[in-house]
Amino acid sequence: MLRLLTIVLFTGLATAPAQAQSFFLDTAEPYEEVVEQLRAQDLDAAKDTLDALSDEHGNTGDYHYLQGLIKMTQLQDAGALRSAMLARGLRRDLESALETDPDHALAHFGLVQFHRFAPGLLGGSAEKLSFHKQRLVELDSPLQFPAEIPRAQMEENEQEEIALYQAWLEHTPDSFDAHFEFSLRLIALQRYQAAQQQLQRSLELASDSVRSDALYQQVRLAAVADSDVTPAFRQQAYQQGIEMLENGPQSLSHDPAWLQLRLAQVETKLTLHEQANTRLQQVIELADRSDERLQSEIEQLRQALDAKS
Repeated sequence: MLRLLTIVLFTGLATAPAQAQSFFLDTAEPYEEVVEQLRAQDLDAAKDTLDALSDEHGNTGDYHYLQGLIKMTQLQDAGALRSAMLARGLRRDLESALETDPDHALAHFGLVQFHRFAPGLLGGSAEKLSFHKQRLVELDSPLQFPAEIPRAQMEENEQEEIALYQAWLEHTPDSFDAHFEFSLRLIALQRYQAAQQQLQRSLELASDSVRSDALYQQVRLAAVADSDVTPAFRQQAYQQGIEMLENGPQSLSHDPAWLQLRLAQVETKLTLHEQANTRLQQVIELADRSDERLQSEIEQLRQALDAKS
C-alpha cells in the first residue's frame, strides 16, 4: 500500500462544493517520488514521474490508483466540462486498480466516494456504492469508517458522525490519521477539550513527515479556543509555532501566512497586543489576496486589536 495524501471527494461537477480527507498509509517502492510530488501539489511532475514508471510498473493496482489520484486532485480546479472528463477517467483508473488488485482498499474507498457523489450521468450507482462499502468491511479495512463519515455530515447527523470516528479509533487505536482527522472535526464542532486530547495523541503517533500538520493544528486550536484549553497548552502550542517558523520552510506544511496569523491570534489571547500587531502586519504582507477566508480572518483580528488599543 502507499503512503500518500488521499482522497479528494467531490460532489459531481466541480461547481459543487468539494470535500477532502487525508490518509497517510505505507509507501512502497517505486512510488515515493510520485507521492512526495503529490503532497507538494506538483501535479505535472507527479504525472511525468508516474508515466516514466509505466513500462515496468504500469500494470499494478497502485499505479492505476495513483493515476486516479492525480485526476482527483485535478478536479479541485477544473471547470465543469473538464470535471466530467476527469471524473470518468478517475472511475476507470480506480476500476483498473481493482481489476489488477481486487483487494486494493484505497481504490474501493475512492469508488465509495465516487458513487456517493457522482450523478448517474457520470456513472454514479447506488448498487456499486453498496458493493464497494461491503468490500471495505470484508477486507476489515479501517477505511470503512471514514468512508461513511461524509454521508453522516451530509445528513447533519453529528451523533452518528462522532460514533464513526470512535469506531475508527477502536478499530485502529494507533492510527495517526484516525486521531488527527477526529481532532480536525472536533475543532470544527467547537469541542475544543476533546480536540486537544486527540491532537496530543496525534503528536505521539506522528511520523516526521506529518508532525508539522499536527503542530499547526495545535496552534490553530490555541488561537480559536477560549477557556476550553489550559493556559499551559496555549503557551506550549505558541512556542511550537514559533519554533516551526524559526526552522524554516522545510518544517512547514501550511502557508506561512496562515501560521503567522494563528500566532498573532494566540498572542492576542496571551494579551501580547504589541507583538500581535507587529505580526499582523507581516501576515498582511505575506497573505494571498485571493484567499477570501484568510483575508476575512485578517480583518477580524485587525478590528479586535484596534478595539484593544
